[in-house]
Amino acid sequence: MARSNLAVTTIATGNGSIFMASALPRNVYATVLDASDTHVAKVSAPTGQQSSLWASSTTITAVEANPGGLNTVLAVSSASVTSLTLVDAQGSTLYSQSPGMVYGADSDAIDGASSDQVFAGVYIVAPAASTYLGGTPLTRFDAAAKTSTPIGTLPDGGALGGSTLDEVFVTPISADRVFGGFQASRLSGSQFVSSGSAVYTFNPGQANSLVRTTTQVH
Repeated sequence: MARSNLAVTTIATGNGSIFMASALPRNVYATVLDASDTHVAKVSAPTGQQSSLWASSTTITAVEANPGGLNTVLAVSSASVTSLTLVDAQGSTLYSQSPGMVYGADSDAIDGASSDQVFAGVYIVAPAASTYLGGTPLTRFDAAAKTSTPIGTLPDGGALGGSTLDEVFVTPISADRVFGGFQASRLSGSQFVSSGSAVYTFNPGQANSLVRTTTQVH
């Protein structure tokens, strides 16, 4: 769709339904579902030429493109296990983790015209089946250095006044280049426990810098 005259142009067609799509200036990455499986198609915006990035599978794979070249590929299996791969603009793997998913980012720049954010780094968590994010590692991947840094271990239910088996919810990571933080809350019976929450902060550029800042959030 063109902004100037709101004209719509079909660049490619194919079989199946588009589950989600993410666009960069010259390519569109589409997750395509059909009756029995799914695959990711890379479509050239200028020519409409298609290529399959990930072959057909029962695992749902989705691509989120970023103008800075730090693109995320999230795969969710039929057993709800998440796998994360970070790839550059050429499709080369920069980082991978399973289980894993991106749970926040710090932005290097924002394009005011397109509202696109160029990530300086992304934060990666490893959800657990029983405790969600409780007691799991928090990692930052730096877009410029192409390296990962362990920020620390997210608090488990025991650190929040309950059992280590309790589920823990963590707010998405909010950070800039020098300071970051989040709120962690313990759940009991799918309900937040009023006395089981705390704020944690960290230095994005420093390994193992995660510390507890408050004892309770009201």
